[in-house]
Amino acid sequence: MQIEGSGLDAAAEVTIKEHVFNNSNLFSNHYLENMVQKSSEWEDESGLLEAYTRIKDRFFEKEKNFPRYVEADLEHNWIRPVLDALGHYYGVQESLHHDPLKPDYAFFPDAEALNEAYSQKGSDDFYKRSVAVGDAKAWNVVLDKSRQGRVLREMTNPSFQIDNYLRATPPKWAILTNGRLWRLYHEDSSVSMDSYYEVNLPDLIARIEETGDLSIFKYFYLFFRREAFPETPLGPSFLDKIREESLAYAQKVGEDLQENVYRAMKVLAEGFIYEPANSLWPLTVPQDQERMLREVQENSLRLLYRLLFIFYAESRRLLKVDNRHYREMSLRRLKEEIAGKKDRGEKILAVQSTYWESLRDLFRLINDGSEAFGYSKEEFYIPAYNGGLFDPAKNPFLAEKRIGNSYLAEALDLLARSQGENGPVFVDYSSLDIRHLGSIYEGILEYRLNIATESMVAVKEKGKKGKEVWLPKREATGKKVSDSVEAGGLYLVTDKGERKATGSFYTPQYIVKYIVKNTLEPLIKPMMEE
Repeated sequence: MQIEGSGLDAAAEVTIKEHVFNNSNLFSNHYLENMVQKSSEWEDESGLLEAYTRIKDRFFEKEKNFPRYVEADLEHNWIRPVLDALGHYYGVQESLHHDPLKPDYAFFPDAEALNEAYSQKGSDDFYKRSVAVGDAKAWNVVLDKSRQGRVLREMTNPSFQIDNYLRATPPKWAILTNGRLWRLYHEDSSVSMDSYYEVNLPDLIARIEETGDLSIFKYFYLFFRREAFPETPLGPSFLDKIREESLAYAQKVGEDLQENVYRAMKVLAEGFIYEPANSLWPLTVPQDQERMLREVQENSLRLLYRLLFIFYAESRRLLKVDNRHYREMSLRRLKEEIAGKKDRGEKILAVQSTYWESLRDLFRLINDGSEAFGYSKEEFYIPAYNGGLFDPAKNPFLAEKRIGNSYLAEALDLLARSQGENGPVFVDYSSLDIRHLGSIYEGILEYRLNIATESMVAVKEKGKKGKEVWLPKREATGKKVSDSVEAGGLYLVTDKGERKATGSFYTPQYIVKYIVKNTLEPLIKPMMEE
């Protein structure tokens, strides 16, 4: 929907989409950017212009006073008028008798439920029919940090408070706002305190006024209005539906990625072995060949996990892809360049290794930190990573060897994109959690790198859904072939001769903890301390 006088080109639309909302691990970015627009709620624009006009007019009338208002004044002059424009029925705790363990607001599906709640005010039954709870803060309150230091950190951290409210009351959704930032939290992930959906409302209003594109207001209106929370006669609420479909998408991403990681592992191994500068091939002594294969396998796996780690960290903004200094060195820039060349049909040569050099610089940046590159903290900051995964001294093979552009481009594209309805689409790594990555990593550990002594094919094993086994080509007459390798070529196989196992993997908690402790924690901890 356009306000008169606007005209947006495709590039402007992409920029807007990137900055309209901040989805911090609550939903799937892929769903928000590509799927929610197909919903009936998105197509129904009734009430959209009226709500926007009420909120916008109130904003321009009162905005100069927002930073000077105390919390109660901000609620009266701004937060509650916004809630009213969104159609909410809500009950409020009086500040004089405020219980710090009870939320400021309880939201109800209709007037009847609100009236019933008021008849039980003061008891826990007040929240029985509520569909969400909420908390309001003053304009300049930071929503992620304590206002009173470490001692009272937990109960003065607004995100921690919201998690407590969700645990103490029946609703599974919560709204937290300081008037500028409006956030949604869900009970299943609020404990992490970094899982939320956020809209900067003043920025959104400014963008709509600048571009005339009212449709982007839906990223606020549809998500925070009254109708977003209650179940509908047809099933889940709008927010529940988005969350459920986001989780389903994450499951599918994990399944697709399992296959692509398998293929990328093989391509990386080929890249190391067939690169002349690495002097790994050919070898005629069987013992040397076996030792070489194990060394290549181990380091291909380590490289693979470095790449998965960076894809994940960039998607969750642990590595700041929005910063221009980091973006120039980022894996995101590299994957977009490779995808563009592949889509245009441009040939990528194996004799060049410029992509490998770019990766080496990125690995060094993560290992040594941005200050080692001469950047000040004001320009951008990445703390030195002490997990060992990127340390060249602990990974001499990766420090000394290299992979040509054609092999590395193929592997990166396998990890970066999956097949969508209309062609390749970038994988939304932010929708995955550590358990998904652990499952993928655990699955690839089952394989060993082999050299085919004769032509081999992978066929589906009869009666075992999803299971594929390697057979000599001469034994596979009449069978449906899913993969093949010529004599002398590389392939990955389990100890049971499988190319693809049947079951999904369950990653034990100790593996999850190990992955967090040794990969993500060394990156996250210094940032949190900052």
